[in-house]
Amino acid sequence: MSDRTFRQRRAAHWPAIIAFILVCLMLAADAVTKLLMLEPAVVADAPLGFDRTGTLFLGVLLTCCLVLYAVPVVRLLGAVLLTGYLGGATAIQLRAHAPLFSELFPVFTGCLVWGALLWLNPEARRFPWLRPMK
Repeated sequence: MSDRTFRQRRAAHWPAIIAFILVCLMLAADAVTKLLMLEPAVVADAPLGFDRTGTLFLGVLLTCCLVLYAVPVVRLLGAVLLTGYLGGATAIQLRAHAPLFSELFPVFTGCLVWGALLWLNPEARRFPWLRPMK
């Protein structure tokens, strides 16, 4: 492989790495506020039907999913679990008749989760359900 091809491939990974770090930081910030039971997290979860115990449970669940997503060996499992978590967040926001941004933010975050995964790990694109249809 030539030096130019190597530099081009390495440069192509930077946007994926930035997207991966951005997703992890956003979700980690949300998990920490829920784990520490900070007032903004508790107040934000109250209209959605969660008490302080529910907020703590969501923090633990999000932390577990995020740790799995951050470990390269089980990143695909972490992405699937984060998709479920974010799907549930979208459903709860829809049920609570939240503003449009609050309803769509988990969807955009899920797209970033999968975009970064597929961009960083070419082997994840080899799964049959991710291949383009003929």
